[in-house]
Amino acid sequence: MLVCVLGSGSSGNATYVASETTRLLVDCGLPARDIIDRLAELDVGPATLNAILITHAHTDHYKSSGTMQARFGVKVFTEPLTLATIRAAGSPCSFGRVTSCKGVPRKIGDIEVDTFPVPHGAPGAAGQPVGYVLKHGREKVTVTTDLGRVSEGTARALKGSDIIVIEANYHEPILRKKLKDTRYRMFWPYLKWVDSNMGHLSNTQCGTALADIMTERTGHVFPAHISENHEDPDQDNNRYDLAYSEIRAILKDRDVPMPKIHRTYRNGKIEGRMSEAVSV
Repeated sequence: MLVCVLGSGSSGNATYVASETTRLLVDCGLPARDIIDRLAELDVGPATLNAILITHAHTDHYKSSGTMQARFGVKVFTEPLTLATIRAAGSPCSFGRVTSCKGVPRKIGDIEVDTFPVPHGAPGAAGQPVGYVLKHGREKVTVTTDLGRVSEGTARALKGSDIIVIEANYHEPILRKKLKDTRYRMFWPYLKWVDSNMGHLSNTQCGTALADIMTERTGHVFPAHISENHEDPDQDNNRYDLAYSEIRAILKDRDVPMPKIHRTYRNGKIEGRMSEAVSV
């Protein structure tokens, strides 16, 4: 299986996962042009995608799905409650062009698909957020980019993965400092939600979760949804170097196998880009 994070963060999320014969996108929240261009760098035509799998009903995870289906006939799947939430929101993005969206199948091509629930978003606002476990033979990839905490179920899903895409959204010292600084008062409600069990994972939470499940089998980790590179620097709550250093320090302290940690990118003040493509 091959994995490449085409882009990750509040400006748009999309992860490419493929076997030799099956090509999937987990989320489709980047601008369609970015998705098409970045797939082209992998020599993948958008019309050859077998499916788009949507994790939850936040626009940065689904906003280009309608364009991809209308232009290229790509099938779209998500949980029924997530679909109902997206439809009810009446979003002005391209999802209105999705004419067919079904529940997540157990298999697409030669890739087995499983979901696991994750806590994220205000009640009812994100639909039924899930992470995805994708298997091809003995190979296993797990993608979970938005979650407020790592439950026992999430830990079970992560364990034994060859490749993991998991968020490291914020650096706890930065967020704590902002919550004490009145200059950031307008951001306090949002930052308190980010720090809650229904918000996002910090670098510390990400590293601790990985340390709890890490074995020699997991060779690659993509810290995703890193909050950096905003047009407004006041909204930057993380940097990749902080995430990388903290995750490595936790894994080293726990004396667990050290995977290769790959950078992911957010569109923002500086143009984003896709990650390295890795395979197992």
